[in-house]
Amino acid sequence: MEPANIPNNPITAKLAAYFNSLSLHDLPSKLVNQAIVLIADTIANGIYGSRSTEAAPVLEVMQEAGGRTESMIWGHGVRIPAHAAALINGTFIHCNEMDDTHRVTFVHPGSFVIPSAIATGEKMRSSGEDFLVAVIAGYETALRIALSVSPEHRFRGYHPTPTAGVFGAAIAAALLLKLDVNQTVSALGLAGSHAAGLFQFVYDGSMVKRIHPGRSAQSGVLSALFASRGLTGPLQILEGTYGFGKVMSDRFGRETITDQLGSYWHMMDVGIKPYSACRFCHASIDGALEIRLQPGFNPDAVDSIEIVGSHQLNIQTGNQKPKTVLGAQFSTPFMVALALYYGDALPEDVQKGLSDPHITGLAQKISVVVDPELPKTSREIRMKVKMSGGEFKNAHVTLPTGEPEKPLSSSRLYEKFQMLSAPALGDARAQALYEVLSRIAEIGDITAVTQEMA
Repeated sequence: MEPANIPNNPITAKLAAYFNSLSLHDLPSKLVNQAIVLIADTIANGIYGSRSTEAAPVLEVMQEAGGRTESMIWGHGVRIPAHAAALINGTFIHCNEMDDTHRVTFVHPGSFVIPSAIATGEKMRSSGEDFLVAVIAGYETALRIALSVSPEHRFRGYHPTPTAGVFGAAIAAALLLKLDVNQTVSALGLAGSHAAGLFQFVYDGSMVKRIHPGRSAQSGVLSALFASRGLTGPLQILEGTYGFGKVMSDRFGRETITDQLGSYWHMMDVGIKPYSACRFCHASIDGALEIRLQPGFNPDAVDSIEIVGSHQLNIQTGNQKPKTVLGAQFSTPFMVALALYYGDALPEDVQKGLSDPHITGLAQKISVVVDPELPKTSREIRMKVKMSGGEFKNAHVTLPTGEPEKPLSSSRLYEKFQMLSAPALGDARAQALYEVLSRIAEIGDITAVTQEMA
């Protein structure tokens, strides 16, 4: 038998103890405001995704299973068990590639934390204050764990959103279930056995990526529920010999998980997407929109386009001939062509562009070239457009719009919320939901939010 490997101060216990002792009044106001902004953006993405054909199989299977009427399926007004609602709503959020992102880890934290927290919060009739603390804890836990294995974890082919996400979903659910520290440690330990998700979808544009955060949200809820009934998980799930860090990365920085815990909030580093595309495409879309406004530009007169960027930009989004919606959203050539012709890159634009010969034709004239001087995961791009008359048009983007250094304005955030929510809810209901979310800290029961989401 192998010797026990239980450190004196397990990282998991430190996280559990810190977040179990936290209240909303302990948190800086700018962090709470950021949480409210991200919650609103995530919910809008989920409501839009509730109409997605890609999510329909998940919706149908989980509805057919039935069960207790604990938590709502967003946009549908149907209640099912909390863990099943977390799966469906997490899938909805990820269906249009506009959910929030963390630049360093590539994680989409809202897509698993918020459906877990809302589903569990409804089950427990949690207050808005408790819900906000759970969401912040979920973001912070997932991002710290993802940072401890990044970027090598992604380079090995894992999808960090579900792999690290299950921990964030679990701690959010654990806090709302009012688990004690030992139970919370077990919830995280149990969640670690569900840390899964592979990036193979990028090669064929298959739909499976949509379900990744939903499964993490569901597994997080179930892990917390199991722990509440006495099921135990490994104490050192993060740092142990066969724990998450050492198994899933060639470099595990265990100190990152608790470094400046409570003083530095990684949630403040999360960006919000303005376009329906992989985040690596966004700087190129910004560049294309800049070039589109230059005098004399005509997309029909483009001879060729060269986009110079990072290694990750090339291998992840260099495909010139996508065949599916997700494939298009992971294609910088396609998204640039879309932006040059349509002047935007929203979900309906992607659908339309796949059957538009102007878009597909121009995409094949666009190449992505690696600049070896750039960091491997840099978002910086330089774009050179050669026109048929021989002249050149250029753009240089260091960071995409929506990053913390280049935030979306409050008016643009509201426009995005309405654009995503109104098709399912109607303008008036979407406005009412936005107003409820803006005062979520004052709400006594989180169901006051979900009753506006159907």
